[in-house]
Amino acid sequence: MTRREASAKKAGSFGCVKGNDRAADLTKSAFVSFSAFTTGGAALIDQLAGEAGTESVSRLGERALYQPAQGFVFILKSGTVVSVQVFKFGQPGSRDDVLGVPRTVLSRV
Repeated sequence: MTRREASAKKAGSFGCVKGNDRAADLTKSAFVSFSAFTTGGAALIDQLAGEAGTESVSRLGERALYQPAQGFVFILKSGTVVSVQVFKFGQPGSRDDVLGVPRTVLSRV
C-alpha cells in the first residue's frame, strides 16, 4: 500500500485513507480508511445500532458495531467513535479483514 491521504479536518472529526495507488477501476484497488468522531460518539453508536444488518462485536472498545455490507466497524471508546473500513478489489472486506485492523492496532497500544 503506497497511498495515504488525510481528510480535511472538520470540527469533531478527522480521518485518513491508506491504500494502493489511485485507480479509476475500484476492482483493481484496496484501501483501509480510518475516521474518528470526537463528539456525539454514544449517540452515533446508538443510531448505527438501529440500522439493518448491523452486528454487535464483543471485546472491542466499550461498544463496537460491524456493518458487513459496507466493510465498516465502528468502535466507541471514551466518548469517541473510531470507524475503520476495508475495501478490497471492488468488495467490502471480510469480517476478519475489517475486525483484524482495530484488534491489531489495539493489541499494540
